[in-house]
Amino acid sequence: MKDQEVNERRDTKETILKSAVKLFSRNGYEQTSIRDIANEANINCSMINYHFESKENLLVTILQDLYVSIASIDELSENNTEEKSQLEHYIRSSVQELFRLDGISLLFISEQVHASTPKTRQLITQMEQAHFYRFCKIMDTQRTQLKVKNSDRDLLYHSIFGLVKQMIIKGRRRERSQKHTEKCTVDDIMDYINKNIL
Repeated sequence: MKDQEVNERRDTKETILKSAVKLFSRNGYEQTSIRDIANEANINCSMINYHFESKENLLVTILQDLYVSIASIDELSENNTEEKSQLEHYIRSSVQELFRLDGISLLFISEQVHASTPKTRQLITQMEQAHFYRFCKIMDTQRTQLKVKNSDRDLLYHSIFGLVKQMIIKGRRRERSQKHTEKCTVDDIMDYINKNIL
C-alpha cells in the first residue's frame, strides 16, 4: 500500500509540474493562477499547496530541474584530441537539452527577460553564470584551435545561444500559428553555427 501511495504522490507532483510548465510558458507566470494549474492537472488546489507550498516554489522547482539538466551535460572525454569537437559537443548537448525541454526552455527565456520573483532572478543568474563558465573553460583549453581572443568569448557565447533562443521562440510561434512548416532541428542549428560562427 505504501508503494502505491508514493507512486501516486510522485504522479500527482509530475502532473502538477507538467501542467504548470504548459500554462506558465503559454500564459506567463503572473497570468497563471494556482486554480488554473489545478484545473489543467485535474486536481484540487490543495494538492499544489501540499506539494509545493506556493506558486513561486512551483516555478523555482521547474527552473531547478532545468538547472540540474543543463549542469549535467557531459563534456567529451579528456582523451579526445579534437579540441574543437569538445566545444561542439557542449553546444550540441546544450541545444538538445533546450529543445527536449521545450516548454521549460520558453519559460527560462521569459524569466531571463523579466524574472517573476527575486528567487527566480537569483536562480536564473546562477544558471547563466554556470553555463557561461563551462563554455569559457572549454574555450580556454581550445584557444589555439579556435583562434578566439579571450575578449571574444562573450560575443561568441551570446551569438550562439542567442540564436538558439530565437529558434526556440520561432518554433513555438510556428506551433501556435499552426503552420505546417518544417521544424528547425538541432542539426540545422549546429550546421549554421559551424558555418557562420565557429
